[in-house]
Amino acid sequence: MLALAAKDDAGRPMKNAGNPSPVWEKGRDEGLPSPIEAAAAPSRANNQRRSLTPIPSGRGVPRGYACRHRILTTLQQTVLRLSAAVLCLVAANAATHADDIPAKPQRIVSLNMCTDELVLRLASPEHIASVTWLSQDPRNANMAARALTIPANHGLVEEVLAHKPDLVVAGAYTTRSTVALLKRVGVPVREFGVPGNLAEMRAQIRDMANLLGEQQNGEALIAEIDARLAALADRPRPAHPRAIVLRPNGFTTGRGSLVDEILTAAGLTNLAAELGIDNYGQIALETVALGKADILILNTTPDGPPSLAHEILHHPVLARLGDRLKLVALPSKLWTCAGPAVIDAIELLLDASAPTTAGKSP
Repeated sequence: MLALAAKDDAGRPMKNAGNPSPVWEKGRDEGLPSPIEAAAAPSRANNQRRSLTPIPSGRGVPRGYACRHRILTTLQQTVLRLSAAVLCLVAANAATHADDIPAKPQRIVSLNMCTDELVLRLASPEHIASVTWLSQDPRNANMAARALTIPANHGLVEEVLAHKPDLVVAGAYTTRSTVALLKRVGVPVREFGVPGNLAEMRAQIRDMANLLGEQQNGEALIAEIDARLAALADRPRPAHPRAIVLRPNGFTTGRGSLVDEILTAAGLTNLAAELGIDNYGQIALETVALGKADILILNTTPDGPPSLAHEILHHPVLARLGDRLKLVALPSKLWTCAGPAVIDAIELLLDASAPTTAGKSP
C-alpha cells in the first residue's frame, strides 16, 4: 500500500505521508480541498446558509463568504440605526402634529358608523375623504345614499394614510389598533363615545360640528331635533305601558342608556330598568316571557342576512307572546347611533303604544 511506502531510502518521511496519493498533496499546495474536505463542503455550506454567525475563513470555507458576511452585518447595523432614527422622527412628528387640526378640515376620514353619520350630516361631501363601508348599507345606516358617493374604508391604517387626512374621527371602542398607529405617526385623531341620553347626544353633535368647523350646521341640526321632540310631546299617549327591548343574542337595554331615554320619551316604562339592568345586558327568554310586559320591542334589521345572533328574535315563544302583548319591530339603525333618527324611533314607539286591537301588532 502507498501508506507503507511513505519513507524514502534514508528512512525520512515523504512529503505526502498520511495522504492517499501524492496528487492530493500537490492539490493542497494549490488551494484545492482533499477528498474528505470536498465531501464535507455541501453540509458546511448548508449550515452557513442557515445562520449568519461568523465562522473563521480557511480551508473548506467558500471563498468570499467572510467578506459577504461582513457586508451583511454592516447592512443590518445600518438598518437598525435608520429604524431608530425613523422612530425618533415619528415620535417627534406625533408630538408636534397630533393636535394640529385645521379650523375647517378638508380631508376627513371616519372609522366608525356613528361618526360617519355625523360627518355626513354636518360636513360638505367634498371635505369627506372616506367613511366606513358599513355606512353604505341602507339596511344598517341612515345616510347610505350619501355615503355611497364617498370612498369606503374598512378601518385599516393603510387605507387611512392613503387619503392623507387632516382629521380622523373614530369611535371610542372600535378600530383600536388603527387609532393607536395613527396617533403614533402624528395623524390628528378624535374619538367619540356613546351618548347615554338626549342631552349627551346634543353635546356630541355640537362637539363634532365645532371640530369640523361646521358650527352653523350643528346648531341647525340640534334645533331640528328639539322642534320634533316638542311636537311629539303634545301627542296623547297611554299611561306608561311596560316595554322591554330584545336584541340579537338576547341583549336588552336598561338604565343609563340612550335607548332607555327614548323609551321614556315615548311614554313607556322600561322593564329592563325595573329589573335592575344597567345600560346593556343579556336577559333570559324566560324573563321576557314572564315579565308581564305590555310591549315587546324586537330590535331587527329588515331583510338582513340570517345569523345565529338573530335566531332568538324568531323563537316560537315570542310568536306565542303576541297573543297577549304587542310585538313591535324597530329597525336597529333608528337608535344605534345618536342623531335625528332617534326621533323616528320615538315616533314609531308612540304609534305602537296607541290603543289598537288586542294581540295585533300596529
